[in-house]
Amino acid sequence: TPTDRIVAVDLGRRTVTGVGFLTAPLSDVAAVPDGDGILLFGGREARGTSARITELEPSRSTIPRLVDRSNVYAADRVGNLSPAVRGAKPYVYVPNSESGTVDVIDQRTLKVVEHFAVGSLPQHHRLLG
Repeated sequence: TPTDRIVAVDLGRRTVTGVGFLTAPLSDVAAVPDGDGILLFGGREARGTSARITELEPSRSTIPRLVDRSNVYAADRVGNLSPAVRGAKPYVYVPNSESGTVDVIDQRTLKVVEHFAVGSLPQHHRLLG
């Protein structure tokens, strides 16, 4: 369901916090970092599919610059993570949009190790920050 709410998901604290609003309600958008902001591509709006590109500009940026403009995942390579997350377990977080939950899967065992509710409509976006 398209919404104008922008939320921050803190997986460690299991919280979802409202952090702003879009100029028009959207859902199912693609999001990529762009300098100090985030670009939103396409998605669904109340009238159907959107072909818009929307730029979000945070008032206080914590989004790192792209390492390689042709590969948004270039900084996510083995050995190239922030010291703050180097010891993190190799988990995949899978949002379940219809149930408002997230499954946590251990990449080594391919087993669901946790399942928790996060509120309305978690999305399949790369977490930034």
